[in-house]
Amino acid sequence: MVLLGFMLNYALRVNLTIAIVEMIFDEKDAQVVANLTESLNVTEHPEHITQTRYHWDTKQKNHLLGCFFWGYVLTEVPGGRLAEVIGARRVFGYSTLLASILTLLSPGAAALGFGWIVALRVVLGFLLGATWPAILPMASKWIPPMDRSKFMSNMMGKLYI
Repeated sequence: MVLLGFMLNYALRVNLTIAIVEMIFDEKDAQVVANLTESLNVTEHPEHITQTRYHWDTKQKNHLLGCFFWGYVLTEVPGGRLAEVIGARRVFGYSTLLASILTLLSPGAAALGFGWIVALRVVLGFLLGATWPAILPMASKWIPPMDRSKFMSNMMGKLYI
């Protein structure tokens, strides 16, 4: 369950990094596509295109991708302490659940404006930042002492492969 939880954690963290490529309108890419369709004598049907593209510049794009880590860095230590006090399962589970719901709200936040999506990503960082330190109190209670180092090395190794 921990491995599946951290796989979801990574998916929630990096999904915008992948999606932002198609979210941003790029003049150069539009020109390349136009030239390609002309050279191949292909007719475009713009009425089938329903995807919204945002006119964010490079600075805004980098700001949006980096703002997640503002919240993430601030909740590392409090997340571990909170896991010790109220329980690692609660911290890990509720943080992941709320982060999943916020991720589903990301397209709506982007449609409302750039500030909304930035705020959502910061809150997402707050939530997911608390999940990593929660694994240590969880492992201290659930894993036998002789197997803890093996468990932690396997978990970390599988996540980074």
